[in-house]
Amino acid sequence: MLTRLSNVLDPDRLEDARKLVAGGRFVEGVLSAGMAAKRAKNNQELAADERLMRQLNNLVMGSLVRHPVYRSAALPLKVAAPYYARYSAGMSYGNHVDDPVMGQGDLYRSDISVTIFLS
Repeated sequence: MLTRLSNVLDPDRLEDARKLVAGGRFVEGVLSAGMAAKRAKNNQELAADERLMRQLNNLVMGSLVRHPVYRSAALPLKVAAPYYARYSAGMSYGNHVDDPVMGQGDLYRSDISVTIFLS
């Protein structure tokens, strides 16, 4: 089932999130890809920076879990830390299926996937 959410972040929070992302350092996205996705993934992802990720997640994930449509469509027991990806000319994330079990060490099921576009 696909569910579309509109206006997950209000304009001020969206602008704050964009500024935080713009100031981050990016690495090759394939580094986080599961076995099936490695063949389809050609993007960049925000490098792990604890302070930056905490700020972004407070803005983005905080807004998501308060969104009324998200709250009615999903009641996850556990939510994984998000990835912040960007694409430039020639990059893409082709057809793929998210791995049903994800993580390293502390494995978890990935029953629901969410994509939030910041641009």
